[in-house]
Amino acid sequence: MIFVLGMCVGSFINMAVYRTAQSYKVIKLKVFKVKNKDRSFCDYCGKQLHWYENIPIISWIALGGKTKCCKKKLSVAYPIVELGTGLLFLFNYELRITNYELILGFVVLGLMIFLMVFDGKYMLLPEKVLYILLFLGLLNGGWPNLMVGLGFGMVFWLISKMKIHGQEAMGNGDPYLTLFMGWWLGLSLGLVALYVAFITGAIYGVILLSFRKIKKLDPLPFGPFLLGATIITWLNSEKILYYLDRWF
Repeated sequence: MIFVLGMCVGSFINMAVYRTAQSYKVIKLKVFKVKNKDRSFCDYCGKQLHWYENIPIISWIALGGKTKCCKKKLSVAYPIVELGTGLLFLFNYELRITNYELILGFVVLGLMIFLMVFDGKYMLLPEKVLYILLFLGLLNGGWPNLMVGLGFGMVFWLISKMKIHGQEAMGNGDPYLTLFMGWWLGLSLGLVALYVAFITGAIYGVILLSFRKIKKLDPLPFGPFLLGATIITWLNSEKILYYLDRWF
């Protein structure tokens, strides 16, 4: 049941990313004559969708990755986000003890996945979602975490003001993410998450350069790596803290 809930949330995230991108005008706003705008409709032609076209993962597979009405190709990111959200919800359910931790974890995971997908697609972090995430981050830690988050945020705010070959070293939204990471994870786990984010981001950049998908100074979104590292570190916090204590 938790896995199915997660997949449904993932499906909603896909829709929310598209609608938010339209509101931020990063993609062209399409106006359709739709009978009932409360129901889902095709983003390409505006035709109302049937219920069986909205089943997470299954509908994408059954339709061959295309829309039923106009045969337009649907991104493979849709089922990946749905499956990933379902699995992460399941891991969160297995790890949490109290209902408060469980529900807070579901909400924070949903917001982080939304920001990962949005930043990955459009290199932009919607402010309202960031502010909600920051507020929830404050609920997870006490005074030490508050200071850690402020420290992380200040350091990365300074980095964001630097320029490399005339380009900004970091996006304006990324310092907010590091602020959240400090509040949500604390010092030890926060440092591990930052390390994982930089390593995975560097590996991804090298791979893209090797296959000539990008040029040397092309910008890459860093938000997905910060958020992905936060999720990985948070869901494996007990093991990570055990090994940190053992090694250091």
